[in-house]
Amino acid sequence: SQRAIVLLEQAQQAAGGAPDDAADAMLGKLYFLLAMALVDLTAEQCAEVALSPDSLMVGVDEHGNAEEAGVPLAAVCHENALNALRTSLDLRPNEPQAEHML
Repeated sequence: SQRAIVLLEQAQQAAGGAPDDAADAMLGKLYFLLAMALVDLTAEQCAEVALSPDSLMVGVDEHGNAEEAGVPLAAVCHENALNALRTSLDLRPNEPQAEHML
């Protein structure tokens, strides 16, 4: 879903960034699915996702480690999941599942 997010956001930018409710709804759903995928990952799984060339994760270095010393990688994944949920709600404000997860 990370690659799909990147492609859809690039398409929106190429179209001039004009509001597109259908694209926003799709992006919101993709961000929600990304959050669900990240929320329960182990540290090892999180590192694997972080090393993916299409990864949208923040807070990890190029080796798949947490950028901030002493922060468990699973916590970084969890924070990225929360950020994805927030983005999902920005794009689809009335999504009860995303609201509930936050």
